[in-house]
Amino acid sequence: MPESFYFPIYSGLLTKEHREKIGPALWEFIWFISKTTKEIEEDDETWGIVLGGRPVKQSEIATEIGISESTVKRNIARLKQHGYIEAKRAPYGEIYRVKNSKKFKKRQTKNDLSEKRDRSHMTERKTTYDLSNKDIKDIKKEEEEKSLNNHDAFQKIADKFIQRRARGLVLSKKDEESINRLIEDNIPLDKILSLIDVVFDEYKPKHRLDYIAKFEYVEKGVLDRYHNDKKKRSNLDALDEIASKYETE
Repeated sequence: MPESFYFPIYSGLLTKEHREKIGPALWEFIWFISKTTKEIEEDDETWGIVLGGRPVKQSEIATEIGISESTVKRNIARLKQHGYIEAKRAPYGEIYRVKNSKKFKKRQTKNDLSEKRDRSHMTERKTTYDLSNKDIKDIKKEEEEKSLNNHDAFQKIADKFIQRRARGLVLSKKDEESINRLIEDNIPLDKILSLIDVVFDEYKPKHRLDYIAKFEYVEKGVLDRYHNDKKKRSNLDALDEIASKYETE
């Protein structure tokens, strides 16, 4: 589950026209706004670039907001149809941008006007404001980097599972959830990939229709083996420490 953070949404969306056009695609639209990392001007229009312009799979969106991939696909088509988003196909998903996202649009407040009139008394407040902005940028940067790393890890794990399963190229929603859980366990990616091979290599099918069909089985196998190895290494380290102690004596 991604870390929570605050982000602005343009109040102009709260009209009958937008409600009728967006309809059930509201959650996907909010997701796109939340993932907007920068805004650019193009032909007198402001476009919000989603996740720095990296490709996004619809399964990733479905996992984060907790609905089926088919529903996400249908709702994204609705947002495209009414011009709220644009998408460009890429090898691993689509590159999205949001029309008039206004996520980073500066709003002038009474406080801003007061600062213009009397900046000499606002030095301390300005410093606090700058620190706050820096904290927000750091949080956003960490969230974007984590999202990019998780996306890369997800794709490699999914490819490995599909390759070893050798039965179908589509993951179920539960498969995707299992992969995401494993990523959140902070096990090194190369370790996960090698242990997936071990799970498949050690599986003994009872007949020709007996095979590993779900990633949940692999998830448990990886966790069992990883933590067993970790415990063994810890015990060996303890023995080495004891042996070193006796050698010095």
